[in-house]
Amino acid sequence: MLTNAAQMDECWEKPVQPRMVRPYMQANGNLRPLAAEQGRAINAVESVVLDILGIEIKWTPDGRPFPPTVLEAIKQLYAIYGLEDGWDSYGGKKLDLAVVEPTLKLIFAGHQRGYCPRLIPLSNGGVGLRWEANGKEIEIDVSVGGAFEITVEDLASGDISEPRAGNPAEVHRILELVL
Repeated sequence: MLTNAAQMDECWEKPVQPRMVRPYMQANGNLRPLAAEQGRAINAVESVVLDILGIEIKWTPDGRPFPPTVLEAIKQLYAIYGLEDGWDSYGGKKLDLAVVEPTLKLIFAGHQRGYCPRLIPLSNGGVGLRWEANGKEIEIDVSVGGAFEITVEDLASGDISEPRAGNPAEVHRILELVL
């Protein structure tokens, strides 16, 4: 288990942007360890329900490989989950499980547009999602209590905007506009 920010850097500093838009899902060797960890065998013709930190995800194979970038983002989420209180030497809190569902929804929403984020832990127990796409850097912080902070930077001009979103649906609309 990784316990400090220096060790965690290698988990979330790697970009996970796909080069192929929408590489769809199929049971394969990449997903088998996650399913095996949950005591499930993957059958290529049946739906599989995966429990990811208490959130159930239903996946139905359709002949295409499971997106490796989504799997990488899920691995990053598990790495963040492995951090204990004080992980950043400043009293950083461990992952609050209430942020897992909105984080997963944002991972899949980004994937549907051809991009998966890097994930970083937030000191308040939340998760930061980072994308670089279409000449923009997008940051969405999912904080404990359901708050979202969004920053969009145009990499060419350096212009920064901070759109406000009061609920998950508004966050998804903003993500659709910028990805």
